[in-house]
Amino acid sequence: MDLHIETVTDLRWVDAAQTKLVGIVKFAEFQDAAPFSFCSTAPVEYPHEADFWDRSTSGEFGTIADYVPPSVDEMRASMPPLTARQLRLGLIANGIMPSQVQSAIEAMPSGPSRENALVEWEYASSFERMHPLIASVAAGLSLTAEQVDAMWMAAVIL
Repeated sequence: MDLHIETVTDLRWVDAAQTKLVGIVKFAEFQDAAPFSFCSTAPVEYPHEADFWDRSTSGEFGTIADYVPPSVDEMRASMPPLTARQLRLGLIANGIMPSQVQSAIEAMPSGPSRENALVEWEYASSFERMHPLIASVAAGLSLTAEQVDAMWMAAVIL
């Protein structure tokens, strides 16, 4: 099916090498649909992708915004979640026993935050890198954010 571009807005490079381009595209064939995000990677494979790439890079749809690398927090937020098993095995692999985590949580000031942390630690089936529990436990164990990042990524494959 040939697709025909009607409009393109919000163009930006997705990578520093300028081999990936994304924009909000309205195709003529989808009259009832709202414009949607469309990404093209060089070299292009399909005719509508080539049309998007060529017209975008020629300036027809306006200026392409420069690539902006993700912030450290954005990179951390994009880290895959860990199962409770992966998290615990990752800690053990780095010489941190689950009992030490339990102690770090119990050392938090008494109140709902500590009780929530205890529930999360004991009952959560998965953990997100940016969850407040992770930062609290890391602080209690004197771990830097960079150490947690490294342990986190190593635990993904466990």
